[in-house]
Amino acid sequence: MAATLMYIKSRMLLPVESRPEEEISPSDEGQDPRWALVQQLIQYKRVKETAAIIRGLVDERQGLLARYVTQPQGEDAVVRPVAPADRIELWNTFNLVLRRLAERIQPGNIALEIVTVSDRMESILKRLETETTFAFTSLLPERPTVGYLVATFLACLELARLGSLRLEQDASFAEINCSKAQPAAAPHAGEALEGGSEFDSSTAPAE
Repeated sequence: MAATLMYIKSRMLLPVESRPEEEISPSDEGQDPRWALVQQLIQYKRVKETAAIIRGLVDERQGLLARYVTQPQGEDAVVRPVAPADRIELWNTFNLVLRRLAERIQPGNIALEIVTVSDRMESILKRLETETTFAFTSLLPERPTVGYLVATFLACLELARLGSLRLEQDASFAEINCSKAQPAAAPHAGEALEGGSEFDSSTAPAE
């Protein structure tokens, strides 16, 4: 490539009448000697792009696993013809399936549940009168709603902030153990119950 560029450069510096007679052709006048090199570079770029496309197809093909399905031949082949049926039989079978599905449907009602942080704090304080230690999950029903869960968790945090409740964990994401705090650590234990909790205004009713 370097030799070709040097040749083109030296050829451009020489006038046409100074070139050897064997290099002079009728088409030399007005023709850029770099044009042949440009054509080679364009061709090289096309070949390089085509090679990259082929390489990508090869890599994609290598990541696929071919699945071969063998069809039984001869005596191993099992023929299972479909029994003829008319439209009435198909309709009766469809109705039978719908009837069986309808029997499994359990009707239910959607009730509106309003849970406040203050109510949950009162419930936790009443439980602390009989139990000094219990798990956080024991404060929840079997299938708690999102609003009930959030209100209970905020109530525990509020009681811990006021010094009425102690929250402990043995490890990250482990069970939260709730225990009654010492009386000396809770001088304002009933402060939040008089005017409500600051979280009640932001707790939306659960649907």
